[in-house]
Amino acid sequence: MTKMLKIALASMMSVSALGGVALAQTAAPAATTPAPMMSDDMVSVVVIPENAGEGSDTSIPGTVINASPETIQSAQAEISSDAALRMTLESKNVQLQNVVAIQTAANGGKTVYVR
Repeated sequence: MTKMLKIALASMMSVSALGGVALAQTAAPAATTPAPMMSDDMVSVVVIPENAGEGSDTSIPGTVINASPETIQSAQAEISSDAALRMTLESKNVQLQNVVAIQTAANGGKTVYVR
């Protein structure tokens, strides 16, 4: 009896695997779906305090606190070229001209540093 149950269970599992393949073959092509927008939870805004860098204990990197003109220019260029990022920052009431640095995480999330 248990041998018969095992055979029935094994055949059910193998048939269910084939159903997934058929479903994947009938799905709409990915090109017809719109490009995803950047969600608010993928963008973190960090305001750099005015006293940062004066011996304050902060987790903000020194390269951001003392951002070079190249770092600021790079951040501004990224905002200009990425409409989704720009819209997300505007929805968070970030004044775009005050962005001094942007770091991108491995998952695509961004940390935006603002003065």
